[in-house]
Amino acid sequence: MGRLLVVPVHLDALCLAGERQVKEPFTDFTRLPYTDPADGHDHQADMPYVSETLLSVPFQDQGFRLKAGVHLHWSLPDALTRLPSPDAAGGVPVVPNRWLVTRSAGGAVAQQWVVESDFLAEDNAGGVPYPYIADQMDEPEQLPYRLLGRRMPLTAGRPAGRTGSADPAERARYLRALTAVGYGEPTFASFYPHCHSVFGLHDPAFREVPPQGVTYDVLGWYEDLGQDVLAVALGAPRDAGTGWPDVLRAAFRWTAADSGAAPDRMVCWGRIAFAPAAGESQDTTGDDTGVWVGNTPTEALAAHLGAVLGDVGLVPDDLENLLEALAFAEDLESAPLDVGLKLLEARHADTFRAVPSGNLRAVTDERAGQGADADLTALPRAVGAALNTLNVAQAACDRAGAELTGLRLELYADWYRYMLCVYPPDTSRDSYPNPDQVLFHLRRQAALITRRVDRAEALGQDRDAARAAAEAQLPDGYRQLEDDITRGRKKISDIQPADRAARRATRHKPSTELVLVSMTVC
Repeated sequence: MGRLLVVPVHLDALCLAGERQVKEPFTDFTRLPYTDPADGHDHQADMPYVSETLLSVPFQDQGFRLKAGVHLHWSLPDALTRLPSPDAAGGVPVVPNRWLVTRSAGGAVAQQWVVESDFLAEDNAGGVPYPYIADQMDEPEQLPYRLLGRRMPLTAGRPAGRTGSADPAERARYLRALTAVGYGEPTFASFYPHCHSVFGLHDPAFREVPPQGVTYDVLGWYEDLGQDVLAVALGAPRDAGTGWPDVLRAAFRWTAADSGAAPDRMVCWGRIAFAPAAGESQDTTGDDTGVWVGNTPTEALAAHLGAVLGDVGLVPDDLENLLEALAFAEDLESAPLDVGLKLLEARHADTFRAVPSGNLRAVTDERAGQGADADLTALPRAVGAALNTLNVAQAACDRAGAELTGLRLELYADWYRYMLCVYPPDTSRDSYPNPDQVLFHLRRQAALITRRVDRAEALGQDRDAARAAAEAQLPDGYRQLEDDITRGRKKISDIQPADRAARRATRHKPSTELVLVSMTVC
């Protein structure tokens, strides 16, 4: 079997004496409208094809029912849940897709299951709805979603899986690769309703807390050794003198003793043992909830802490100011006088955000590779006039671009409303506008955008002509080519926000108020 590296995982258990309604998944793909290729019937034909159809409604999302029994949910190693940075090579790590769950009592095995986390089906009532993604699946699209994950008793035999079957149809019943984010949801593996059949298991054997001596063990591995992240990392070329523990530390931040030969693959293992005390209750629900509003995240959090930590001898308002002062400590250290007024000023400024209001062009000095403002007094007067003409043309382009952006956003919002008008609820059809009238408005808006695009292109040509005229006004000794930075003297250049923030025209908008909700989570 080879050498194994055992990676510990955390295992949680929720014991329910009866059914319980909990927060539902963020997205329900079973609501997608589609036509069944088998019988040609339309399903969810009265549902608009917009995100509102699929997303759960805040504060009305307690629609997921947990059955009585023990619900197990295991976490994944942290190294397999870290998302790569945008400029990093590779993608999201592949995670184990086979899990052996063993229930023992008094040291003897009572029952065992195998969880196939990557199994796809159309009729598996216990699976998690998973959207059809061509890059992750072999079979052609028939339905817009599949049901992911299944459990099987170990006594039913070991399934062939994706790599053990030569039948293409059987191989197509499995995902090509499973990750911690699934179809792209960051909380896919950490939120039980998202993954109850993928990284979880329901055991209905107990209607209360299992008795002392009952344990659950979870053992996970990769069905395809070629997807094992440990085997891939250790099989990659490395510098001489770099041992396999060094590879673990660099690639996964894991620490392991060098006990000889490197492991061939990894397995994940976790255990939970029950030893309930007398009279112990599993009902952890409570009413310790609250809503806190602030102009900034720090202000909302300070308002919350100011109330819950009110027994420290300070009134909530003073404690809130103290916590806010901690956030601005670095700025206040350089202001020994009028600290209170400086804090008020900083808190007020933090409630606004700067947004760009356009671009400016300038004559810059590129000697020694450093951009600096040129001395316009040393240049002909015509250069200043040409530069002003260029900035006027640039401002017109910026306004046209901002107008186009607003019109396109408005068009999308109107299209969204049009979809709701085409598929209105049966109970309030008369309260929605006529879809044909909304469609006429959409076509008129699209025609307006087309005209605005033509106008923006014309303004762009005027700006380019103004730039060429401004560069032509520079004396020959000061003219610089784009590819000759070291020898040149002066040039007309764009001012980028990251390089020349002072030349970036800005305006300020109030920040959106933030609502912080605190609650007890079971």
